[in-house]
Amino acid sequence: MDSESSINTLVSSPLAGIPPGKPWSTATKQPSEPLQPSGPPPEPWVALRLGPSPATQCDGHYEPVTRVRLSDLPLSVHSQYGPIVRAIQRGSPATAFRDLVDNFDAHHTTAVRDVCRAFDLASDAGRMLMTSLFVAAVQKYVFGAGAAKEAIRTSVPACIGIPAFQFTSHFGLPLTATHASVNLFNCSNPDEFTGDPADLHVNFTVSGREGEVWFYKIHIAIEITLQQGLAPILALLPEPGTPPVPRLPTTTARSDSCHVPSDPMQDPNTILEEDIKCTAEELHAALDALMHSLEASTALLRRMPIGCSAVEFWNEIRPGLSGYNNAGVFPGGLRVEGTDIVITSKGGSAAQSTSIQLVDVLLPVPHVPHAALFLQEMRMYMPAAHREYLERIERLNTIPLLERLVTNRFPHSDALRNAHAACRAALTSFRKAHMGLVHTHVLHFISKQTPGAGADAPGHALSNDSVGPSEPASPRVIIKTDHVNGNRGTSNTDPITILGQIIEDTVHAPALPPSQPAGLLHTTTGFAKWRVWRDNSWRALLAIAGLASMAYIAQV
Repeated sequence: MDSESSINTLVSSPLAGIPPGKPWSTATKQPSEPLQPSGPPPEPWVALRLGPSPATQCDGHYEPVTRVRLSDLPLSVHSQYGPIVRAIQRGSPATAFRDLVDNFDAHHTTAVRDVCRAFDLASDAGRMLMTSLFVAAVQKYVFGAGAAKEAIRTSVPACIGIPAFQFTSHFGLPLTATHASVNLFNCSNPDEFTGDPADLHVNFTVSGREGEVWFYKIHIAIEITLQQGLAPILALLPEPGTPPVPRLPTTTARSDSCHVPSDPMQDPNTILEEDIKCTAEELHAALDALMHSLEASTALLRRMPIGCSAVEFWNEIRPGLSGYNNAGVFPGGLRVEGTDIVITSKGGSAAQSTSIQLVDVLLPVPHVPHAALFLQEMRMYMPAAHREYLERIERLNTIPLLERLVTNRFPHSDALRNAHAACRAALTSFRKAHMGLVHTHVLHFISKQTPGAGADAPGHALSNDSVGPSEPASPRVIIKTDHVNGNRGTSNTDPITILGQIIEDTVHAPALPPSQPAGLLHTTTGFAKWRVWRDNSWRALLAIAGLASMAYIAQV
């Protein structure tokens, strides 16, 4: 068997099973057409138990950031890929790193086969660490020293491309710098976080710069904080996979098993507020915890400029978070040499955070169609287990449970309504702080690029007025032209349109109805009950008076 056929055999092995609808394709198909396998993904393509997965019994537990230490890296990775691992850890210059990878015997399949076998036998933490490592290696090799077009490679050697593709596929992720691969799978001590992101330790970066380390630390800290804030609310909900309290539909409908009632209230599988057992105090404490976690996350986001300057992010960090769907730079996508693998995925985005989308689902915050479609697309860039967990909570929340608990079970509680409104206000502040970072770290530099600057950069230049005030860069600092993303975000979207709309949706989410005054006389139902009680009492008094009169007459 020759070398190329050996590599193709590796690619077609069970580890390379590809779920449908993912942003990758093969060279034999159009770049925009996702690879559609003929059947279900072959084993061992199963989602690891980061949350619920088809291969495990769901316990309702959601833990986005996992403890992943360098000691979890299998020994065979060190023995076969030791120089590459050390180069990533040390932040070697891009040119030296590329030379190292190019000199690696890409057609010698032993190393690739050994590392894939090690992945299959590794612990969950080891698999996450290997995924983060090889994604960082691919991003570093492709984007090199920045976003200058001449510095970008449009193909990646098989020695790092095949492992990266197979490992990300295992988690249901595309091969790109996703929120999961650079943040969730990339921290060695999330259990030691006490509020200061400086205490966290990041394993791998693309650029090797301290600003990138700080960028990841802030996002990891936000995930841990939101996880802590979501836990009390998620604990109130029935565990995903637990059937609701049995009840009969309230209308006569078709009796066939395929019928789904158009009204969720009539669906016996819908979770209603009576399925949730909690007191007003417990619900208030859960809402308070969520609100405080959102406020703490906003404070963390505002600390970003302390360790990650706008110029450093634009010049050195942003390119490494980019994807491969810009046809002007990657005609047909990113190719893995010696194989038919072509990657056309987008880059990283904050919308790939399952925690943020969980907050949207639980409050809830409805989005207009184009924003909702973008958020739905970003779910395909989440680990499969996280995506499934989010979708299960969404199915449980067909009828907004928090809203119904507040308005139906505790209709007289102003405190609960205020706590719910405070959560939405805190989410709005968080998203506005995110928009502020987008202005200072991205849009400010886009506005400095004239339409003629960077002939290969797509789109148009924005005026300073359209992005708001920002600190001008020092004239001694060279601002690089971004040939990968142009005037769009790393997920290839217009940040003003999408993020601005998401903020608008959050601000204008329907408010809860006002509380009902306590007391029977102040509600229609209460007044009716009072009238019945009055009439019955009056009849009882008349009956007692009649009996007393009869007794008196009998004695006389």
